[in-house]
Amino acid sequence: MSESKQTPSLGQTPRVGSPFAPGSESLVSSVMAAQPSWGGADQFAAGVRGETAAAAGAAAWMLVVFSVAGWGWFPQGSVVIAALGIAMSVWGLASRRRKSAAATLVIHIALGAACYFKALSM
Repeated sequence: MSESKQTPSLGQTPRVGSPFAPGSESLVSSVMAAQPSWGGADQFAAGVRGETAAAAGAAAWMLVVFSVAGWGWFPQGSVVIAALGIAMSVWGLASRRRKSAAATLVIHIALGAACYFKALSM
């Protein structure tokens, strides 16, 4: 069997020797130099927070479905689902979809109250 050698791309010579030898460029610094700059940790953290808040707003819509289903079958559990939906809606208010999160907040408050009073009457 013959050994396959990878040819270097873009006219680079293959690396020879120890990567830990004095004066040699570390592998981490060469990889980091090849990565594009994204604007720093602040921009990354802001993007993650915004996307997480948007996901919380989407989860609030999913919880509306479960809360409505629980209203008919198990209103005591649906009160807890509505409370979780309120928390997700409040978290979603920090996203770019504020109107959607505000709508789910109102819906969850109404569903929570309806389920609570239905559970009391059982």
